[in-house]
Amino acid sequence: DFIADEVMASVRANPESKFFAVSQNDTVEPCGCDKCREAYEKFGASGALIRFINKIARKVKKRVREEFGDREVYIVTFAYYFSVKAPVVKNGGKFIFSPRASLGFIPNFDQNLTFRLASGLYYQSPFYKELRTTVQDEHGNSIIQLNKDLKSQRSIHVIAGGDYTFRASGRNFKVSADMYYKKLDNLNPYTVDNVKIRYYGENCAQGHAMGLDVKFFGEFVPGTDSWISFSLMKAEQSIRGSEYVPMPNSQGYNVSLFFQDYFPGYKRVKLNLKGVLSGGLPVTAPRTGYEEGYFRTPTYKRVDLGFSYQLAGGTDAIMDRGFFRNLKNIWLGLDIFNLFDIKNTSSYYWITNIDNHQYAIPNYLTGRQLNVRLIVDF
Repeated sequence: DFIADEVMASVRANPESKFFAVSQNDTVEPCGCDKCREAYEKFGASGALIRFINKIARKVKKRVREEFGDREVYIVTFAYYFSVKAPVVKNGGKFIFSPRASLGFIPNFDQNLTFRLASGLYYQSPFYKELRTTVQDEHGNSIIQLNKDLKSQRSIHVIAGGDYTFRASGRNFKVSADMYYKKLDNLNPYTVDNVKIRYYGENCAQGHAMGLDVKFFGEFVPGTDSWISFSLMKAEQSIRGSEYVPMPNSQGYNVSLFFQDYFPGYKRVKLNLKGVLSGGLPVTAPRTGYEEGYFRTPTYKRVDLGFSYQLAGGTDAIMDRGFFRNLKNIWLGLDIFNLFDIKNTSSYYWITNIDNHQYAIPNYLTGRQLNVRLIVDF
């Protein structure tokens, strides 16, 4: 908290700055207390430092949002002396090297433009459910055992993007875009059957994921935040040498929007509209893999409509009385979720007839709902 307080003091004193440094002292040896030594043993010196910096960054981000709204503040640090070596994760007696790099650039000709480039080698250590695999014993019975030779799944990420902030008609706007590519190795494939996830229990696949995310947000109406986003993603895997098939989370596309406005002539009433349109997810029959065939759920469509009424706030006389002096605003809201009562498919219930033919019966997500909310800002 002390360091977060110091960072916030610098943020307040430098309203035009975006980047604030939190770095180690100029010393060859790191801190030698018991807690730090334990962290060095588990994450390495640089890993312990990065975890500490991230904790400070989360605290600062929360405070900046509360105090300055959408102001951009970034916490940066340096790697030198004992933190030069990349973080190391210990996994079942195996040491995993996970180097990562990130570069940000703001050109002199336009301080409102930011470019980003990041890359890294990531590992995901297996947990219990991933270790389980089905094998045949000498009598032909299927038994479950743990695959002790299972490796961590590996991903090489490359991400390039940028932000552009500008003002139009006296209001703030921002466009953000990112492109990414991930090379995936040692994959442990899985299937989704309703809410049950079944892993193959072996490193039998390789794949890739690529996509584009674009978001445009700002004050389309003065004093309100709105945004629209568009995403494309293609995630594929080859299982045991098969042709490339989609991964369970390969949705294809997603378009989302959130728009706010005041009731004409009366700013105590706010209206908000939220919409989502996205591609269906790939589905397989129970106990069969994607390499054996799949189909996709129908397109996901949903529209939400909300109303908010300011009961008290601002210069209202009641805000100077008693308990209300401690409050900033009181809002009463009504939301209509899934306004058009669209039946979106979440999963399938499978039925097998006497001829061993399987039929998929859709399970639907919740239909139209009403929600009442009370928001009190202190």
